[in-house]
Amino acid sequence: MRYRLLDTLRGFSLVSMILYHICWDLVHMYGFDWPWFMKTQGYLWQQSICWLFIFVSGFCQGLKRDEHTLSSVCKRGLTIMASGLLVTAATLVFAPESKIIFGVLFFLGFSIMLTAWLARCSEKFRQKRGCFAAPSCFSFFATSMTETWALKR
Repeated sequence: MRYRLLDTLRGFSLVSMILYHICWDLVHMYGFDWPWFMKTQGYLWQQSICWLFIFVSGFCQGLKRDEHTLSSVCKRGLTIMASGLLVTAATLVFAPESKIIFGVLFFLGFSIMLTAWLARCSEKFRQKRGCFAAPSCFSFFATSMTETWALKR
C-alpha cells in the first residue's frame, strides 16, 4: 500500500537534498561567496533534510515490520550500510578534505538492523516503558549526532 503523504515527504526531502548539495558544491568547490550557507540558515537546511529523511525512513520501516523476516531486514540494512561505505570510500579518494565517515546512509542501515533486533526485544517491554524509552534514546542519539556534526564544522 502506498501512502501519498510519505511519498511526498520522501520526494521533497530528496529534491531538497539535491539542491543542498548543489549549493554545497558551488560554495566549497567553486568558491561562491554565500555567507548564509555557512551560517545558521545552511545548518538548519541541512538538519531539516537529515531529520526528514530519518523520520520518513523510520516511519516506513515501522510499516514494513510485519512484512519481512529478520534476515531480509538485515540484508536491506547491510545493503544501505554498504552504500554508505561506498560514499565514504568515494569521499576519501576524491574529496579527502570533506570526507564522510558516518553519513546518513550508514546511520539508516545501522538503524534498520538495530530496529529489527530491538523489535524482538521490545515484545518483552511494557508499552509505558517503551513510550518513555524510545523518545529518550532518540533524543540521546540525535543530540550526539548533532554535537558530532557541530564539532566538525
